[in-house]
Amino acid sequence: VVMGTCAHYHSDQHREIDDSIKKERRLLLKQHKVLLLGSGDAGKSTFCKQVAILHGVPTDNSLYIYALRCNTLASFAEAIVLCETLNVKLPYDVMAFREVIKHVTPNTLTPEIVELCENMWGVPEVRQAYCDRRKAPKVSMLSSAPYYFENFRRFADPDFYPNNQDIIHAKLRTTGIHEIRFEVDNQQFLLIDVGGQKTERRKWIHAFEDVSVVVYLVALDEFDLQDIDEPEKNRFATALKLFSEVTGSPWFSTNLCVLFLNKTDLFREKIAHTHLRDYVPDAPRKGGYEKNLSFIKSKFEGAFRGESLSVFPTCVLDSTNCRKIFESLQEAIILKNLASSRL
Repeated sequence: VVMGTCAHYHSDQHREIDDSIKKERRLLLKQHKVLLLGSGDAGKSTFCKQVAILHGVPTDNSLYIYALRCNTLASFAEAIVLCETLNVKLPYDVMAFREVIKHVTPNTLTPEIVELCENMWGVPEVRQAYCDRRKAPKVSMLSSAPYYFENFRRFADPDFYPNNQDIIHAKLRTTGIHEIRFEVDNQQFLLIDVGGQKTERRKWIHAFEDVSVVVYLVALDEFDLQDIDEPEKNRFATALKLFSEVTGSPWFSTNLCVLFLNKTDLFREKIAHTHLRDYVPDAPRKGGYEKNLSFIKSKFEGAFRGESLSVFPTCVLDSTNCRKIFESLQEAIILKNLASSRL
Protein backbone atom coordinates (compact mmCIF):
# COMPACT_ATOMS: atom_id res chain seq x y z
CA VAL A 1 0.00 0.00 0.00
CA VAL A 2 2.83 2.35 0.93
CA MET A 3 4.58 1.66 -2.36
CA GLY A 4 1.35 2.34 -4.26
CA THR A 5 0.89 5.60 -2.39
CA CYS A 6 4.46 6.67 -3.20
CA ALA A 7 3.96 5.81 -6.87
CA HIS A 8 0.76 7.83 -6.93
CA TYR A 9 2.53 10.74 -5.20
CA HIS A 10 5.38 10.73 -7.74
CA SER A 11 2.90 10.48 -10.62
CA ASP A 12 1.04 13.56 -9.35
CA GLN A 13 4.33 15.38 -8.83
CA HIS A 14 5.45 14.64 -12.40
CA ARG A 15 2.07 15.76 -13.72
CA GLU A 16 2.37 19.07 -11.84
CA ILE A 17 5.87 19.61 -13.24
CA ASP A 18 4.69 18.82 -16.79
CA ASP A 19 1.71 21.16 -16.39
CA SER A 20 4.02 23.89 -15.07
CA ILE A 21 6.40 23.46 -18.03
CA LYS A 22 3.52 23.55 -20.52
CA LYS A 23 2.09 26.67 -18.87
CA GLU A 24 5.46 28.41 -18.95
CA ARG A 25 5.92 27.41 -22.59
CA ARG A 26 2.50 28.81 -23.52
CA LEU A 27 3.41 32.02 -21.73
CA LEU A 28 6.72 32.29 -23.56
CA LEU A 29 4.93 31.82 -26.89
CA LYS A 30 2.97 34.98 -26.06
CA GLN A 31 6.05 37.05 -25.16
CA HIS A 32 8.11 38.51 -27.99
CA LYS A 33 11.33 40.48 -27.77
CA VAL A 34 12.10 42.63 -30.84
CA LEU A 35 15.59 44.14 -31.10
CA LEU A 36 16.16 47.16 -33.39
CA LEU A 37 19.70 47.49 -34.77
CA GLY A 38 21.45 49.54 -37.45
CA SER A 39 23.88 52.40 -37.87
CA GLY A 40 23.10 55.94 -36.70
CA ASP A 41 20.29 57.81 -38.52
CA ALA A 42 18.88 54.62 -40.06
CA GLY A 43 15.41 55.26 -38.56
CA LYS A 44 15.33 52.89 -35.56
CA SER A 45 14.01 55.44 -33.08
CA THR A 46 11.45 56.73 -35.59
CA PHE A 47 10.08 53.21 -36.09
CA CYS A 48 10.04 52.73 -32.31
CA LYS A 49 8.00 55.94 -31.91
CA GLN A 50 5.61 54.89 -34.67
CA VAL A 51 4.96 51.55 -32.97
CA ALA A 52 4.50 53.25 -29.59
CA ILE A 53 1.92 55.65 -31.06
CA LEU A 54 0.23 52.87 -33.03
CA HIS A 55 -0.29 50.74 -29.91
CA GLY A 56 -1.09 53.51 -27.45
CA VAL A 57 2.09 53.36 -25.39
CA PRO A 58 2.05 56.40 -23.04
CA THR A 59 4.59 59.07 -24.05
CA ASP A 60 5.52 62.38 -22.46
CA ASN A 61 5.21 64.60 -25.52
CA SER A 62 6.76 67.56 -23.70
CA LEU A 63 10.14 65.79 -23.84
CA TYR A 64 10.27 66.63 -27.55
CA ILE A 65 9.74 70.40 -27.29
CA TYR A 66 13.43 71.19 -26.74
CA ALA A 67 14.53 68.58 -29.31
CA LEU A 68 12.34 70.01 -32.09
CA ARG A 69 13.61 73.53 -31.47
CA CYS A 70 17.20 72.24 -31.49
CA ASN A 71 16.56 70.30 -34.70
CA THR A 72 15.18 73.41 -36.38
CA LEU A 73 17.99 75.74 -35.34
CA ALA A 74 20.58 73.16 -36.40
CA SER A 75 18.83 72.81 -39.77
CA PHE A 76 18.86 76.58 -40.36
CA ALA A 77 22.57 76.72 -39.50
CA GLU A 78 23.31 73.81 -41.85
CA ALA A 79 21.24 75.42 -44.61
CA ILE A 80 23.53 78.47 -44.46
CA VAL A 81 26.61 76.22 -44.62
CA LEU A 82 25.03 74.43 -47.58
CA CYS A 83 24.47 77.73 -49.41
CA GLU A 84 28.07 78.77 -48.78
CA THR A 85 29.38 75.39 -49.97
CA LEU A 86 27.36 75.69 -53.18
CA ASN A 87 28.47 79.34 -53.64
CA VAL A 88 24.88 80.55 -53.53
CA LYS A 89 24.48 84.32 -53.33
CA LEU A 90 22.26 85.19 -50.40
CA PRO A 91 20.45 88.42 -49.52
CA TYR A 92 22.21 90.64 -46.98
CA ASP A 93 19.70 89.91 -44.16
CA VAL A 94 20.25 86.16 -44.54
CA MET A 95 24.03 86.60 -44.44
CA ALA A 96 23.67 88.70 -41.29
CA PHE A 97 21.46 85.98 -39.78
CA ARG A 98 24.40 83.57 -40.15
CA GLU A 99 26.12 85.25 -37.21
CA VAL A 100 22.94 85.66 -35.17
CA ILE A 101 21.93 81.99 -35.28
CA LYS A 102 25.27 80.89 -33.83
CA HIS A 103 24.21 82.37 -30.50
CA VAL A 104 20.54 81.36 -30.47
CA THR A 105 19.42 78.48 -28.25
CA PRO A 106 15.96 76.92 -27.78
CA ASN A 107 15.76 78.86 -24.53
CA THR A 108 16.55 82.26 -26.08
CA LEU A 109 14.05 82.31 -28.94
CA THR A 110 12.32 85.63 -29.55
CA PRO A 111 9.60 86.61 -32.06
CA GLU A 112 12.30 88.53 -33.97
CA ILE A 113 14.45 85.39 -34.33
CA VAL A 114 11.46 83.37 -35.47
CA GLU A 115 10.71 86.04 -38.09
CA LEU A 116 14.31 85.90 -39.37
CA CYS A 117 14.16 82.10 -39.58
CA GLU A 118 10.93 82.15 -41.57
CA ASN A 119 12.24 84.85 -43.88
CA MET A 120 15.33 82.76 -44.57
CA TRP A 121 13.34 79.69 -45.61
CA GLY A 122 11.21 81.95 -47.81
CA VAL A 123 14.26 82.93 -49.91
CA PRO A 124 14.09 81.02 -53.24
CA GLU A 125 17.88 80.58 -53.34
CA VAL A 126 17.83 78.81 -49.96
CA ARG A 127 15.07 76.42 -51.05
CA GLN A 128 16.93 75.73 -54.31
CA ALA A 129 20.14 75.05 -52.39
CA TYR A 130 18.28 72.49 -50.29
CA CYS A 131 17.00 70.82 -53.48
CA ASP A 132 20.60 70.75 -54.77
CA ARG A 133 22.04 69.42 -51.50
CA ARG A 134 23.21 66.26 -53.26
CA LYS A 135 25.93 68.44 -54.85
CA ALA A 136 27.42 68.99 -51.38
CA PRO A 137 27.52 65.48 -49.81
CA LYS A 138 29.85 66.64 -47.05
CA VAL A 139 27.12 68.92 -45.66
CA SER A 140 24.87 66.74 -43.52
CA MET A 141 21.31 68.07 -43.48
CA LEU A 142 18.67 66.43 -41.29
CA SER A 143 16.18 64.63 -43.54
CA SER A 144 13.22 66.29 -41.81
CA ALA A 145 14.61 69.81 -42.26
CA PRO A 146 11.70 71.01 -44.47
CA TYR A 147 9.25 69.86 -41.80
CA TYR A 148 11.16 71.88 -39.17
CA PHE A 149 11.30 74.97 -41.39
CA GLU A 150 7.58 74.87 -42.17
CA ASN A 151 6.58 74.40 -38.52
CA PHE A 152 9.15 76.49 -36.68
CA ARG A 153 6.77 79.30 -35.69
CA ARG A 154 4.53 76.71 -34.03
CA PHE A 155 7.55 75.07 -32.32
CA ALA A 156 8.68 78.44 -30.96
CA ASP A 157 5.32 79.29 -29.41
CA PRO A 158 5.62 79.34 -25.57
CA ASP A 159 2.49 77.15 -25.35
CA PHE A 160 3.66 74.64 -27.97
CA TYR A 161 2.86 70.97 -27.26
CA PRO A 162 4.02 68.38 -29.85
CA ASN A 163 1.52 66.27 -31.74
CA ASN A 164 2.21 62.75 -33.03
CA GLN A 165 3.68 63.93 -36.34
CA ASP A 166 6.02 66.28 -34.48
CA ILE A 167 7.24 63.40 -32.30
CA ILE A 168 7.82 61.18 -35.33
CA HIS A 169 9.90 63.90 -37.02
CA ALA A 170 11.86 64.85 -33.88
CA LYS A 171 15.50 63.80 -33.98
CA LEU A 172 17.09 62.67 -30.73
CA ARG A 173 20.37 60.80 -30.59
CA THR A 174 19.76 57.45 -28.89
CA THR A 175 22.25 56.53 -26.19
CA GLY A 176 22.06 53.34 -24.17
CA ILE A 177 19.14 50.96 -24.44
CA HIS A 178 15.49 52.09 -24.59
CA GLU A 179 12.54 49.74 -24.19
CA ILE A 180 8.80 49.94 -24.79
CA ARG A 181 6.26 47.29 -23.79
CA PHE A 182 2.81 46.79 -25.29
CA GLU A 183 0.19 44.13 -26.00
CA VAL A 184 -1.37 43.15 -29.33
CA ASP A 185 -4.04 40.42 -29.59
CA ASN A 186 -3.07 38.99 -26.21
CA GLN A 187 0.58 38.88 -27.30
CA GLN A 188 3.17 40.69 -25.16
CA PHE A 189 5.86 42.67 -27.05
CA LEU A 190 9.10 44.20 -25.82
CA LEU A 191 10.65 46.54 -28.41
CA ILE A 192 14.28 47.47 -27.75
CA ASP A 193 15.95 50.46 -29.41
CA VAL A 194 19.75 50.58 -29.16
CA GLY A 195 21.98 53.51 -30.15
CA GLY A 196 23.52 53.06 -33.60
CA GLN A 197 26.59 55.28 -33.36
CA LYS A 198 29.93 53.46 -33.23
CA THR A 199 30.44 54.26 -29.54
CA GLU A 200 27.06 52.69 -28.72
CA ARG A 201 27.49 49.39 -30.58
CA ARG A 202 29.43 47.67 -27.82
CA LYS A 203 26.14 47.72 -25.85
CA TRP A 204 24.31 45.65 -28.49
CA ILE A 205 25.60 42.37 -27.09
CA HIS A 206 23.74 42.98 -23.81
CA ALA A 207 20.38 43.10 -25.61
CA PHE A 208 20.53 39.79 -27.51
CA GLU A 209 19.33 37.43 -24.79
CA ASP A 210 15.98 35.70 -25.60
CA VAL A 211 15.41 37.81 -28.73
CA SER A 212 12.49 36.69 -30.93
CA VAL A 213 13.53 38.73 -33.97
CA VAL A 214 16.21 41.24 -34.91
CA VAL A 215 15.02 44.15 -37.04
CA TYR A 216 17.98 45.75 -38.82
CA LEU A 217 17.49 49.15 -40.46
CA VAL A 218 19.50 50.68 -43.31
CA ALA A 219 19.05 54.21 -44.72
CA LEU A 220 18.85 53.75 -48.51
CA ASP A 221 19.51 57.40 -49.32
CA GLU A 222 22.92 57.59 -47.61
CA PHE A 223 24.93 55.82 -50.31
CA ASP A 224 26.63 59.10 -51.33
CA LEU A 225 27.33 60.37 -47.80
CA GLN A 226 30.37 60.07 -45.60
CA ASP A 227 30.17 57.94 -42.48
CA ILE A 228 29.60 60.11 -39.39
CA ASP A 229 32.00 58.15 -37.19
CA GLU A 230 34.57 57.38 -39.92
CA PRO A 231 34.49 60.21 -42.50
CA GLU A 232 36.90 58.43 -44.84
CA LYS A 233 34.27 55.72 -45.43
CA ASN A 234 31.01 55.66 -47.41
CA ARG A 235 27.87 55.06 -45.31
CA PHE A 236 26.61 52.33 -47.64
CA ALA A 237 29.85 50.35 -47.26
CA THR A 238 29.78 50.84 -43.49
CA ALA A 239 26.15 49.65 -43.22
CA LEU A 240 26.84 46.57 -45.37
CA LYS A 241 29.95 45.62 -43.38
CA LEU A 242 28.20 46.15 -40.05
CA PHE A 243 25.22 44.03 -41.16
CA SER A 244 27.53 41.17 -42.11
CA GLU A 245 29.46 41.40 -38.83
CA VAL A 246 26.32 41.49 -36.66
CA THR A 247 24.54 38.59 -38.38
CA GLY A 248 27.71 36.50 -38.34
CA SER A 249 28.63 37.12 -34.71
CA PRO A 250 28.38 34.33 -32.07
CA TRP A 251 25.73 36.22 -30.07
CA PHE A 252 23.40 36.49 -33.08
CA SER A 253 21.53 33.39 -31.94
CA THR A 254 18.09 34.28 -33.34
CA ASN A 255 17.12 32.48 -36.54
CA LEU A 256 14.80 35.29 -37.67
CA CYS A 257 16.11 38.60 -38.98
CA VAL A 258 14.11 41.31 -40.72
CA LEU A 259 15.89 43.94 -42.81
CA PHE A 260 14.22 47.34 -43.34
CA LEU A 261 15.60 49.16 -46.39
CA ASN A 262 14.41 52.49 -45.04
CA LYS A 263 13.86 55.98 -46.47
CA THR A 264 12.52 54.77 -49.81
CA ASP A 265 11.04 58.24 -50.39
CA LEU A 266 14.41 59.98 -50.16
CA PHE A 267 16.12 57.21 -52.13
CA ARG A 268 13.60 57.54 -54.98
CA GLU A 269 14.17 61.30 -55.03
CA LYS A 270 17.97 61.03 -54.94
CA ILE A 271 18.39 58.18 -57.43
CA ALA A 272 16.64 60.30 -60.08
CA HIS A 273 19.62 62.68 -60.07
CA THR A 274 22.54 60.74 -58.55
CA HIS A 275 24.12 57.58 -59.94
CA LEU A 276 24.55 54.83 -57.36
CA ARG A 277 27.46 53.47 -59.41
CA ASP A 278 29.49 56.64 -58.71
CA TYR A 279 29.65 55.53 -55.06
CA VAL A 280 29.18 51.74 -55.28
CA PRO A 281 31.42 50.43 -58.09
CA ASP A 282 29.49 47.21 -58.83
CA ALA A 283 26.08 48.93 -58.98
CA PRO A 284 24.12 48.87 -62.28
CA ARG A 285 25.39 51.23 -64.98
CA LYS A 286 21.85 52.31 -65.74
CA GLY A 287 18.47 51.89 -64.13
CA GLY A 288 16.05 53.78 -61.98
CA TYR A 289 14.56 53.28 -58.56
CA GLU A 290 13.45 49.63 -58.85
CA LYS A 291 16.67 48.34 -60.43
CA ASN A 292 18.91 50.09 -57.89
CA LEU A 293 16.70 49.03 -54.98
CA SER A 294 16.89 45.43 -56.20
CA PHE A 295 20.69 45.70 -56.38
CA ILE A 296 20.97 46.99 -52.80
CA LYS A 297 18.61 44.25 -51.59
CA SER A 298 20.80 41.60 -53.23
CA LYS A 299 23.95 43.07 -51.66
CA PHE A 300 22.51 42.77 -48.17
CA GLU A 301 21.12 39.31 -48.85
CA GLY A 302 24.62 38.28 -49.94
CA ALA A 303 26.17 39.79 -46.80
CA PHE A 304 23.68 38.06 -44.46
CA ARG A 305 25.28 35.32 -42.35
CA GLY A 306 22.30 34.18 -40.28
CA GLU A 307 19.62 31.58 -40.92
CA SER A 308 16.46 33.37 -42.09
CA LEU A 309 16.11 36.86 -43.60
CA SER A 310 13.04 38.85 -44.69
CA VAL A 311 13.49 42.18 -46.48
CA PHE A 312 11.03 45.11 -46.52
CA PRO A 313 11.52 48.43 -48.36
CA THR A 314 10.14 51.00 -45.91
CA CYS A 315 9.53 54.62 -45.09
CA VAL A 316 9.19 54.74 -41.31
CA LEU A 317 7.82 58.30 -41.45
CA ASP A 318 4.74 56.80 -43.11
CA SER A 319 2.38 55.63 -40.35
CA THR A 320 0.30 53.43 -42.68
CA ASN A 321 3.43 51.73 -44.01
CA CYS A 322 4.66 51.11 -40.44
CA ARG A 323 1.33 49.59 -39.43
CA LYS A 324 1.38 47.12 -42.34
CA ILE A 325 5.01 46.17 -41.74
CA PHE A 326 4.49 45.62 -38.03
CA GLU A 327 1.52 43.35 -38.78
CA SER A 328 3.76 41.30 -41.10
CA LEU A 329 6.46 41.26 -38.43
CA GLN A 330 3.98 40.12 -35.78
CA GLU A 331 2.79 37.27 -38.02
CA ALA A 332 6.36 36.15 -38.74
CA ILE A 333 7.23 36.06 -35.03
CA ILE A 334 4.13 34.05 -34.11
CA LEU A 335 4.75 31.54 -36.92
CA LYS A 336 8.37 31.17 -35.79
CA ASN A 337 7.31 30.52 -32.20
CA LEU A 338 4.68 28.01 -33.26
CA ALA A 339 7.25 26.14 -35.34
CA SER A 340 9.66 26.13 -32.37
CA SER A 341 6.96 24.75 -30.06
CA ARG A 342 6.56 21.69 -32.30
CA LEU A 343 10.24 20.74 -32.04
